[in-house]
Amino acid sequence: MAKAQSSLNGKFMSITTVISYCTNDFRFLGKCIEEASRFSDQIIVPVCDHFFNGTPENRELLRAGFAKYPHVQFLEFPYSDSLYPSYIRYSPQDREWTAHWNSLARLLGFYHARSEWILFLDTDEIVDGVRFRESFQAEAFGPYDAIRLACYYYVLKPHYRATKIQELSLFVRKNRLEPRFFYQSDERYGMYRYVQGNKEMGVRGLDQKPLIHHYSWVRPEAEISQKVNSWSHRGDRNWQNIAQELTRGQGLNTLFNAELGFEEVPDVYFDPLAVEIPAGCGEMHFTNVQTLSKRDFLRLELEWESLM
Repeated sequence: MAKAQSSLNGKFMSITTVISYCTNDFRFLGKCIEEASRFSDQIIVPVCDHFFNGTPENRELLRAGFAKYPHVQFLEFPYSDSLYPSYIRYSPQDREWTAHWNSLARLLGFYHARSEWILFLDTDEIVDGVRFRESFQAEAFGPYDAIRLACYYYVLKPHYRATKIQELSLFVRKNRLEPRFFYQSDERYGMYRYVQGNKEMGVRGLDQKPLIHHYSWVRPEAEISQKVNSWSHRGDRNWQNIAQELTRGQGLNTLFNAELGFEEVPDVYFDPLAVEIPAGCGEMHFTNVQTLSKRDFLRLELEWESLM
C-alpha cells in the first residue's frame, strides 16, 4: 500500500481509511479501495451481516469482495434487534435506529485504526488518491484537527455533475475522537461538531479543486430501488418517489431540498456503470476478515476506556 506520510514537527503522520460498506455498493468498492491505497497505511472496511433494514446481506457477493481485496481488513459485525451499547435506547421505530448502524461501523473502524489520522468514507465516495497524497505530504491539512472535504456530486451518469459542491467525508486526528462522538443521527457531521480543536469545512486540494467524487445515485434503476429500501436514511424522506423521479430524469434540481444545479462534464473520472457485478463467491476461509460479536464490541469498548 502506498503511504502518504507527512512530517509535522518532525513526526511522521499516517492515515487509516475506514470505508463503510454493504454489497449494494459493490460496484464502487474496487475503485474506492484502489484510490485509498495510494495514500493509506491501513484500510479497514466494516460491513454488517445484514442490510440496515434487517434483511440478510448477499453472502456470495460479500465473499467475492473478501477474496478480491486480500490486503484490506474487513470487520464483519452482526445485526441485532437491540443496539450494542447498553446506554443507547433507540428502537427500530426511531429515526436514529438506522443511523446508529452506520455509526457503529465507523466506531469499529476507529477501535481498530493504528494511524494518527482517520479518513471516514462511504464506498461510493471515490478519492482522487494521487492529489490527496500530494496535499497530505505538502501538509495542506497540517493546521487542522478535523476537516470536512469538498466533493463533487453525481447523479444517474458519471459525467452528470452538480454545480454545487458538497461536504460529506470526515478526515480527523484519531486522538481527537471519543466513542460518544459516533452516536449521532447526523453521523459524520455530528462527529465533526463534537471534535474540539482547529476545524474547517469544504477543504480542497492544493489546486483548490475537490478531492472526492461522490457517485451515490450513479446506479442502474434496480440498484437505486434496493439502496433506498435498505440504506440508513430510508426513513428521512419518501425515497421511493424520489428514486422514480430520478430514473425518469425529473427532480434533479430539488434533490435533498437543495438547488444543486447540474452540468455535463467532458471528463469522466470513474464510471461505476461499467463495473461488472460478479456472480458471487462460494464458501472460503478469509484471513483478512475478522468476524466480531457483541461481546467483542464490549471488549473493545472496555479496552478503550482503560486507556483513558
